[in-house]
Amino acid sequence: MFLRAASMRLETVDLLLITGSNQFLDNFGGPWGFPYTLLKWTWLAKRSGTKVAFLSIGAGPLTHPLSYWMLGRALKRADYLSLRDEGSQALIREKVGIEGAVFPDLAHSLYESGARPSRAERSDRLRVAVNPMPVFDRRYWHHPDDTLYRDYVQKLARLCEHIVQEGAHLTLFSTQLKDEDVIDDVIEAMGVAAPPSIARSRTVAELMETLSQSDCVVATRFHATVLPLQLGIPVLGICYYRKAAELLVDVGLGDYFVNIDDFDDETLRQKYKALTTRISSGSLTLSEEHSRYIQALDEQYRNIAALAVKGDQQ
Repeated sequence: MFLRAASMRLETVDLLLITGSNQFLDNFGGPWGFPYTLLKWTWLAKRSGTKVAFLSIGAGPLTHPLSYWMLGRALKRADYLSLRDEGSQALIREKVGIEGAVFPDLAHSLYESGARPSRAERSDRLRVAVNPMPVFDRRYWHHPDDTLYRDYVQKLARLCEHIVQEGAHLTLFSTQLKDEDVIDDVIEAMGVAAPPSIARSRTVAELMETLSQSDCVVATRFHATVLPLQLGIPVLGICYYRKAAELLVDVGLGDYFVNIDDFDDETLRQKYKALTTRISSGSLTLSEEHSRYIQALDEQYRNIAALAVKGDQQ
């Protein structure tokens, strides 16, 4: 019934856009999760005469041969393909045998320059926003591990304690609802009398407003890493996959991340200290780095517009 309804809907569509984030993976749901869903929609679209474009897709983890087969069949039928980073490009080239151009994650162009929230005026008190994520958490993660989750929460709690003890204003914020469970766990693990501010954003506008009030962001989620860069806000990354680390390296923040599998309290604190020292000295600017992404995405949007116009002419 679903396939029939989807096919009927696609008969009224000229161009189907499939965008990130991380559509090309199989650690959540296996081959019958994302790979089968993408194959299904692509096949239905082409059967209905609808063009298909994959835009700035993240790839990996991918481990199952059936996933490679499904994605290969889908991508060979696509009219357009771009990957959001070179790591994704290399993975699809190696595992699926298809070449795609590299364009940044679409979230980099969430706002035009004049529409972005204004950053708050600098104050004597550093403002730090921290984004926990339910990595290893059995309420969310694909392969839960109670010990690793507890270690992650404790390390994040120790950093939050340090931030407060240094006199900075601390805000814990979410980008998805499941993050809020981790926020509660971090607060419970903190040994400070005064709890931090909590921003439970329900819209993108609320999230961007929270970020705009910050001088520094400590992020685990990928888009909690991407979005502050639009505002020129430096990010300290706790990276659970290569995508966030590659982004931070590309914008000149390659010294300011840790890998979630092997970091310790002291390393995280030292990287936080080094980053905030540069922020306080005014020696760190990111606007020029981020402008490269805006220009690249403008080019991609022109490509897609041309594809849509060509479809209308046909």
